[in-house]
Amino acid sequence: MDEREQRANGFCPQCGALMRDGVCGSCGFCPQKESGPTLDEEKEKSAGSGNGRKKMSAGAKVVVALCVILVLLLIALIVSSIPYFVMKSDEWESSIFQEFGDHIYDDGYDFEDEYEEYVPDPEDEYYRELADAVGDGLSYSVTWHAESVYTNKDYTGSLMYCDYPAFDGDNADALKRINDRIRDEAFRYQDEIGADGYISVDSYVTYLSEERLSVAMQYYMNDSDYRVFLRGFVFDAATGEEIPSSSFVQPDLELAAWFREKSEIQNGVDYELEEMTDAELLAYMEDPDRFFVFLTPVGTELGINNDGYGWVSVTMKDGELQED
Repeated sequence: MDEREQRANGFCPQCGALMRDGVCGSCGFCPQKESGPTLDEEKEKSAGSGNGRKKMSAGAKVVVALCVILVLLLIALIVSSIPYFVMKSDEWESSIFQEFGDHIYDDGYDFEDEYEEYVPDPEDEYYRELADAVGDGLSYSVTWHAESVYTNKDYTGSLMYCDYPAFDGDNADALKRINDRIRDEAFRYQDEIGADGYISVDSYVTYLSEERLSVAMQYYMNDSDYRVFLRGFVFDAATGEEIPSSSFVQPDLELAAWFREKSEIQNGVDYELEEMTDAELLAYMEDPDRFFVFLTPVGTELGINNDGYGWVSVTMKDGELQED
């Protein structure tokens, strides 16, 4: 009997009873069940187990290394490009956008052209847009002020933002009179705004001379509805008195017809004007809240405010109506 047969049919090491076929008939002891796996079984188990650590092949190591290098290069490229886009944002133009602009949307506009600030010139055919006039060598100067006013002290409620000019010079009393009038006009509509409304006022010094100065104020009001309108002011620089619009033109049907014709030439078709009769246009000109006048280096600007949706103006050159 070899060792295997002795273990299968010998005496039980636990209770001493006779074992048959490797199992104790008394206590049920079985050496094969109690003994752990063999070394070969352990190796086989380790090789086939999902928890065993497999060695990475050389090819896999190369692929992983290349992926890491590519990711690092991409991150470096993005980071190095950020300063360029930030510093050159005014000059940068996307090649894709250029492709669309030059070929698909080819409307003749050069995207590289920079906006040129309008400087009114007496030789201009008409006044092109609101702009501050240049006045060098005068006995007074212009200082700009900006104010934000909230309804509540905790910066809530309605908001009014105004920028407006103030004049300082030798004729202090006259200039103070002008300054007080301009500031009052800047905040004229403060009490008309609702609880959560908004008013913004943009001012322009449209004309400067030793004899006269002129200011235009454009109002943006956003409350229950949205309104845009303009008011113009002309002052005697020597006395500080405001010069009324009637000193420049007298509204009548002839002026209304001239205004309509001039606006079509200067501004194109204005549908609200087109639907008005001359009598209705004259009524607008006789309303001080609708009709405005201000001076520019180009000429005298006459305008009317529409029903809250903007304004339209035309340029009256010196002696133009008298020539007609």
